[in-house]
Amino acid sequence: MEHIPPFRAMFFAAKIGFITREIWREYFFENANARVERRSWKQLIDRGYFMPHPNMRLKGVLILNRKKPLVLRTLQSIGLNKIVSAPYEKMVLHDELLGRGILEAEKSKLLLHWTTEAELKSENLRQFRIGVEGKKSKYPDAILKYNLHGEYVLSAIEIERTMKDQSRYKTIMSNYSHIKGVALLLFVTPNEAIRDAIRQAATKSFFAPQGMRVGFMDLTDWQKKPMGAAIDFKSERISLLDYLDQSVRGNGKLAA
Repeated sequence: MEHIPPFRAMFFAAKIGFITREIWREYFFENANARVERRSWKQLIDRGYFMPHPNMRLKGVLILNRKKPLVLRTLQSIGLNKIVSAPYEKMVLHDELLGRGILEAEKSKLLLHWTTEAELKSENLRQFRIGVEGKKSKYPDAILKYNLHGEYVLSAIEIERTMKDQSRYKTIMSNYSHIKGVALLLFVTPNEAIRDAIRQAATKSFFAPQGMRVGFMDLTDWQKKPMGAAIDFKSERISLLDYLDQSVRGNGKLAA
């Protein structure tokens, strides 16, 4: 039987920079047989699609094999012409958490398209640039495009796992005041302390464009059930799905 390339896994890795064994097992390999799954993981390398991350400490992390023409041809066949660079060690967990939420949201069939920070930088999409640090442009962790009732809603996602000082949060919030076309700025955090610090910065320095709202979601909920999980806004607490539904019904087409 002719071998079929792992299209979905390659698409994910090209956009986020890598794939972990856990992500592969949970989202891209449907066969529950552990022995077959292990063999299939090994075949990703043996057949030339993936290679181990160059950092030897990152066991169970694969990146796309850029040197193989079949990888580039396969990606082009599914509409991708670029492979983002693999993240540094300290960013792998952050990006894996981001990717999990995206993959879960895709199950709803409402997430039409998603673009990671690495892609935004690579494509120099200035409409989503939120600042500059040194010589590097700063972008959201991801831009997600939802489609409800034939209308589009754009959401910027920020995964905030650790506490930053107030000056950093003030800069982030101030920078977001210049971004256009984004209806929802969603901070995904593991605890209330980080949320409170961001809220405090928002009240002091953030002037949102008309239509943009700032909300917070628990990190555990983001990984398991983002569409049905609650978003904490300043004045209400509703699920992401309900927010999107209310947005398109109440405001029409918020972003294209």
